[in-house]
Formats: sequence, C-alpha cells, structure tokens
Amino acid sequence: MFTNFATEASGGLLGALGIDLRLFVTQIVAFLVLLAILKKWVYPPMIRSIDKRQESIDITAKEAAEARKADELLVSARKEADALIARSNDATATAIQSAEIKAKERAEQIVADARVTLDADLRKARALLKKEAVTLVAAATEQVIGEKVDASKDAKLIEKALQHEAER
Repeated sequence: MFTNFATEASGGLLGALGIDLRLFVTQIVAFLVLLAILKKWVYPPMIRSIDKRQESIDITAKEAAEARKADELLVSARKEADALIARSNDATATAIQSAEIKAKERAEQIVADARVTLDADLRKARALLKKEAVTLVAAATEQVIGEKVDASKDAKLIEKALQHEAER
C-alpha cells in the first residue's frame, strides 16, 4: 500500500502536471545523447574556430596599437622636424643678418681707410704743388726782376701770392 501510494502520488503529481514519466525519461536520455554528440564532434571544432578568431582579433588589436604608436611617433617626428626647420631658418636668418652687418662694417671701414689715404695723398700733393709753385715763382721772379731775391723775400712773396690765390 505504501508503494502504491508513492507511485500514485508520483504518477498523480506528474500526471496532474501533464508530464508522462516514460516520455520525460526518454527526453532526458535523448538530451544526454545529444549533449555527448555535441561535446564529441561539434564543440571542439567550434571552440578551435572561436580560439582562432580570438587570436586573430588579438593580433589585429596588437597591430592597431602598434599602428597608433607609429602614428604618434610620426606626429612627434613631424613636430621635431618642424621645430628643427624653424630653428634652422632662424639660425640662417641670424647668420645672414650677421654677415650683412659685417659686410657693411667692412665696406664702411674700406671707405674710411680710402678717405684717410686720399686725404693723406691730397696733402702730399698740395705740399708738393706748393713746393713746386714756390720754385716756379722764385724762378719767374728772378727772370722778371733780373736778379736773385734773398730767401726771406722769396718766401714772403710766394706766401703772399699763394694766399691771394687761395682767397679767390
């Protein structure tokens, strides 16, 4: 009676829920067989495929990270190159300006030296001309007067003539 009650209760309870015990056990066995088949032949290739795909994704992510680093290096290199070009341009401009200033100073020095030399040559030429003029005037005076005038009279006459000529 007790077994009967348990069977009736279990059959009754499953029956009340609309579950056939034999069908339920058959479905569990079919599920376990299907699970074994999937585990043996379907899941391993699928897992290998997923692992390969994940590996491919990891490689692509790593390459993308390296590409970003390379891009950052390129940007940094471009900035450094631009800065170097700017410094080079500044240095070139400074060197050109310095060379122009030195050339101008050198040209001014050459002109100043030429003026000093020209002034010295002019003074020498004037002194020589004055000396020759004194000699010529003395010779002319001697011919006009017919006698030699002493040195102090010569000098006074010549100086007077030269001053008179300079005043004109």
